[in-house]
Amino acid sequence: MTETGSEAGMRVLVVIVLVLLAGPSWAKDRGILGWGAILNNDIFGDGEDRWRTGSYTSSYVRGEPWTGALPGRAGAVMEYRFHGELIAPERISRAEEGDRPLVGVLSFGAHTHFQTGGFEIDAGADIVLTGPQTGIGDIQQGLHRATGAPRNRILGTQLPNRLHPTASVEVGRKFRLGDTGTFVRPFGQMQMGVETFARLGADMVIGPALDEALHVRDGVSGQHYPVVVPRDRTGLSLMLGGDLAYVQQSAFLPEDRGYRPERARSRARVGVLYEAAGTGPDGVWLFYGLTYLGPEFEGQSEGQTVASISLNMRF
Repeated sequence: MTETGSEAGMRVLVVIVLVLLAGPSWAKDRGILGWGAILNNDIFGDGEDRWRTGSYTSSYVRGEPWTGALPGRAGAVMEYRFHGELIAPERISRAEEGDRPLVGVLSFGAHTHFQTGGFEIDAGADIVLTGPQTGIGDIQQGLHRATGAPRNRILGTQLPNRLHPTASVEVGRKFRLGDTGTFVRPFGQMQMGVETFARLGADMVIGPALDEALHVRDGVSGQHYPVVVPRDRTGLSLMLGGDLAYVQQSAFLPEDRGYRPERARSRARVGVLYEAAGTGPDGVWLFYGLTYLGPEFEGQSEGQTVASISLNMRF
């Protein structure tokens, strides 16, 4: 497929941004600050195996020593993010007209986290691969074979191989409620690339587990997972959130193939995060959450509920 001028320009821009973002974190005064990961699967949510059926995201963070608050300049703290996902129709035993297409997704990116004027900013760029080249469909096939789950008989119908340079920015602000670590955080987010959208939402954390921590947002569920946490932190937190997005376009639902993405996309989430200092090597945190995802394409019969799980140990 011929690349348009705007696609070529976007690709060059994202490569430049990735280089500029990645460079500073390897300076001699920077070190490893932490890492985190989150797994989403609807089998552990509504018990189905469809649509936004499974994904895994991991984050590796480098930067200047963590002080319990975001730095005041871009590039001082860098997150390197990996994401793998399978998006599927409602049934993988046969293709059905009116359902969404099968697509494997693999992405690699760099994001910087900083604050200015009381606002927290996450800005970065990702290279997103889609199609059989990702190997995600083959991984699912192997897992289903090993567990006795239904075989995927529509692998040959995947969307074709493509590369999607993607840029995004999120701006949020925390409003603390008392001295217990509880806060409310409204946010706005914009993304251009594999999916182009504008989103508004808010999160509330009740409890101390994320106080003075760096936490990042999962792209599928919107759940936050910690990547840099104070070593003396112990506690249990309840996490609530929701958001609404206007979707301009989605490479997962190409309109030139007859698919129609829902322009309004909603999410509502709840989760519990437990952190214990001194448990295991140097502490452990465990997160479990549920997210309701509203319909993402015209013809989707209902929304779905996905479960999110994150387990990490500090060494």
